[in-house]
Amino acid sequence: MQLTRRREALAVAGCVALFLFLASVRARDRVWPYFDDVAFLDAANQVRDAGGPVRLLEDLWAGRWTEDNRHPLYVATLSLVAGREPGFHQRSIILTIFIGALALVACWWTARKRAGAGGALVLALFLATSETLIDYSARASAEPMLLLFWALALGAILDGERRWPLAGVFIGLAYLTKAPGIFLLFCFAGAMLLRRGFKKPYAWALAGGFAVTALPLLVRNVRVYGSPFHSWNDRLLYIDRLYDFSELYAPHAWDRLPHSFAEWARQATLTEIFVRRGAMGLGETCIHLGDAMSFFAPGPFAPLHVAGVILGLTLFVVAVRIVIRQPSSLERTLLLVMALFFFCFFWFFSAASGSSRYLFEMSVWFYAVLAAALWSHPIWLKRWGVAAALFVAGALVFDPSTRRIPAGYAEAADRLAQTLKPGDAYVVDSRSHFQPKWRLPASNRMETASSTWQGRPVPAGEMVDDFRRKEVRFVVLDETSRQGSAPRYFFFDQPQPPPALHQIWATGAIRILELAPSPAGAPAAVRAR
Repeated sequence: MQLTRRREALAVAGCVALFLFLASVRARDRVWPYFDDVAFLDAANQVRDAGGPVRLLEDLWAGRWTEDNRHPLYVATLSLVAGREPGFHQRSIILTIFIGALALVACWWTARKRAGAGGALVLALFLATSETLIDYSARASAEPMLLLFWALALGAILDGERRWPLAGVFIGLAYLTKAPGIFLLFCFAGAMLLRRGFKKPYAWALAGGFAVTALPLLVRNVRVYGSPFHSWNDRLLYIDRLYDFSELYAPHAWDRLPHSFAEWARQATLTEIFVRRGAMGLGETCIHLGDAMSFFAPGPFAPLHVAGVILGLTLFVVAVRIVIRQPSSLERTLLLVMALFFFCFFWFFSAASGSSRYLFEMSVWFYAVLAAALWSHPIWLKRWGVAAALFVAGALVFDPSTRRIPAGYAEAADRLAQTLKPGDAYVVDSRSHFQPKWRLPASNRMETASSTWQGRPVPAGEMVDDFRRKEVRFVVLDETSRQGSAPRYFFFDQPQPPPALHQIWATGAIRILELAPSPAGAPAAVRAR
């Protein structure tokens, strides 16, 4: 099957247009940001308030920028369109969709040099209909930017040794975008070790390119946290599997969790090791890998979701077999090391968290292997074209979102803005999607709290004491807060909030309550943070 340059350009443009269409449809569902989206928007506003990306670079060198859960490059990019009005959320989505389109083109270009024009075009079509890329491009998310730099770095590695210093620069940019960006450096080192390639000077030049590019963040990490590769998620490596991840925000949760491998090993039971972290972790990682290789994701564990996971895992296994049968090369070794590293790391990390996006930077290149194989078998390609149309329809038809802001959310955000005084803090449930800090002044701190620990309710008195310890003045109750299908409230053991709280405003699903000052004579640990 022959492709002229003109047809190829039109086909790539068509894939980009299809991706933009599907991402825009998904973006219509993002009427209200929550969880990670809110954290990115809030961090971007902080950068904007502090003076913008240049000032952020200065603050990294000086150790003044202490945010260790969101790496600075995507946050700095978002700060260019930041603001504390509802329109910022829409602008952030538009910007991220544009970055997602660039990531698609970068993956196509990298694959074109290795798999040829036809295989790269099939990969572009894969990505245009990929549930993971569509979903995370249609929200405030660093994943598309991470994939963009990952693709450029991998392309530079496979272009030959003289391009390895440039690959190091791209890996540094990937790391500045998100912590897993450094995984490509580890995978490259593993491939070099297996191929005995550390004597090659350009391998060290790659490491040097990474170090120079990532230096501001590495310096900040050493100055503030004592380790060049520090990340907030480091503390999650050795925790036991939680009943629900949001319980990390329960009162004194961190005091009850292990903080190192030694602490975890001392308290870990055989059930925790072999069942909860072992068997359950293996199952969860396979599900997330299947999602990463799938093309649509209706409700979790619905029949179509199960079918999508099985399809994704089947495609991955087929791609790995194709790679194993290839002649020995750096490309083959690097792909296999990537697959092994990602699967094993996130299998262990699954006790803390899991998602298809965690495995996506690796799984894309097994998409590319499949794409090249499909192009070399035109009959398979025609059959896949029919399947692609069905996947696109599925992505649209089985999208479960309502495209409506939950009742009371917008009004409650406006009410808080009118009620809060400079320095006032408020608390929301860790499962609530109502997290308005990106719209409120930076002087008003938002705390997050969980009303359960190990699946059981925390007593109301302990919750109130925790609010006072955090110097919270207002408590926001959200009746839409849920864990799975079950409602979540701050106070399980009584139908009404305790006497220390009185309601000052309510609408829709949201109630705002004010916390009475700490009683005279209360312990200092309760009165002060």
